[in-house]
Amino acid sequence: MMLVAGSTVVLFMLVVLVRAVNSGSSSVTPTSRAHETATEAAPAAAHGTTQPTAARARNLPPMPGRMPVHRTETSDSGPAPLAVDDRPPPASRANTTHLEYGGTQLRAQAKAVEPLVHECLAAESAAGALPTGKAMMTYVVAKRGDKYLVEDTAIDDENTTLQGDKLLECLRETARSMKFIGLPREAEALVVSRSVTVEHGKITEYKHVGFSYLR
Repeated sequence: MMLVAGSTVVLFMLVVLVRAVNSGSSSVTPTSRAHETATEAAPAAAHGTTQPTAARARNLPPMPGRMPVHRTETSDSGPAPLAVDDRPPPASRANTTHLEYGGTQLRAQAKAVEPLVHECLAAESAAGALPTGKAMMTYVVAKRGDKYLVEDTAIDDENTTLQGDKLLECLRETARSMKFIGLPREAEALVVSRSVTVEHGKITEYKHVGFSYLR
């Protein structure tokens, strides 16, 4: 009987021990698994979201810088923009404005006063003089406002052989009867020369010689 009772006690203690072990295992395992799951989830959250974002940020092409934009504001009430004058300067070879106001006009005006030149010689002949020689005459035509006027007349002494102060004055002053409508190359003034050749009181040649720009 004593042996049976002892065996029963031992068996009972084994059963209690097995239950205790099983109870401890079941209580520890979920906690450990929960801890392991949380531990694995945390790195996944940390590395699964930040690393790809950082990688994408490193691989993105650089954003182009913004260029400053300049805008010009215009207004009908504001001053007009300055016009750029690209025309060649007056009296220059590059300026070809109204070239017909050069030699063509000057020759025509010399011709227009030719009757007055003959009158000067006729007056000398009437006074009993029969001069012979050549006179080189000059005049200046200039722009004054919207008009073009002969402002000066002269005799080129170095190239003049005709004698008689009164005759020479009469000849050079005939230029003041010329009429001009403009000047070539937008010039402000011209120096013009013409000549008259006389033999025994008679004109043998009268012509426009040339001109230059007065600057």
